[in-house]
Amino acid sequence: MSDPNAYDLKPGRSMAVLLVMQKFARLPPRPGAEKDIEHVQFIAKCLGMNVFNNETEGNKEGIKDRTKVEVEEIIENVVNYVNTNDVDGFLFIVSSHGKERDNPAFKGRKGHVFACSDDEELFVDKDVINRFTDEKCPGLRGKPKLFIIQACRGGKTESSGYSCLKRFNNPERIVA
Repeated sequence: MSDPNAYDLKPGRSMAVLLVMQKFARLPPRPGAEKDIEHVQFIAKCLGMNVFNNETEGNKEGIKDRTKVEVEEIIENVVNYVNTNDVDGFLFIVSSHGKERDNPAFKGRKGHVFACSDDEELFVDKDVINRFTDEKCPGLRGKPKLFIIQACRGGKTESSGYSCLKRFNNPERIVA
């Protein structure tokens, strides 16, 4: 008997979108992005998720170094895919440069942006998360949606923390 308060996530029926920005038009490159790619691939594998690739089927690496227009197209393709296929859960990961900006969608409030490879920016809430609401993406209604954004929010730096991935060196130990 299944728990009515738990999501039923069957392996291979959930989708992960992995966007990693490493090279930019004018911003400095992100040499650590290769590690980000490894880590997000590991997370998707551990959760039994299919990795969405905008170009070819079967690519498990995710999507690297795309312009703002290309990222917007990817998001639209993901929404269309989810709305026409039975998906149990959804994970969206972005790794890029970022900062806080005045957000035109929320007058007087700041919002977090991340940079695309052409240095153009997307707002995390307005341009990404808002595209996957129940109204705009009914294919994910009532299903878990997780958004992970690995991007700075200003000029301050943080010291490196303990990586939880080190604890899970065996993907079989993680139960989704």
